[in-house]
Amino acid sequence: PHRPAPRLPPRLALLTGTLARAADDLWHTAILIVMIMVSFAGIGSWRFGNKYDEFGSFERSMQTEFELMFGEFLPFWGESREMQAFVVLYYMVMFMLILNFLLAIIVESYMQVRRYNEEIEYENEFLQDLSFSIVAWIYGRIRGWPKQKEIGRATQLLKGK
Repeated sequence: PHRPAPRLPPRLALLTGTLARAADDLWHTAILIVMIMVSFAGIGSWRFGNKYDEFGSFERSMQTEFELMFGEFLPFWGESREMQAFVVLYYMVMFMLILNFLLAIIVESYMQVRRYNEEIEYENEFLQDLSFSIVAWIYGRIRGWPKQKEIGRATQLLKGK
């Protein structure tokens, strides 16, 4: 499982850990989204390009689909059964399937990172973690404790022996 960044408390690392854990799946989903949009753009250009400017070229079809994805609605979508079917299928595929895929990926990654964070023994409440960090920094300055980088280097040297 993904481990959160060592300098962040586990609860703060939950968001970054979730995104890092989901990155590979999100990348594959992005490829799937592009393939679906290209397919719908090809169909839209082929079927409606001679009738509607919004589908006049492949690039314009992609732009129209992008606008549809963000809530823009075609004013002429009800003029023909074919256009209605096209728009309804596009919305069903993009919103019902793809949105649920994205949600499932993020929720699964969040749950994995959260489970990992619950297993960590050093996790405390945020204010307690913050106060311990401040106290440790003050003690480190007063008592001349070594910096984290120095401790890391010394640990690596000990591992090498």
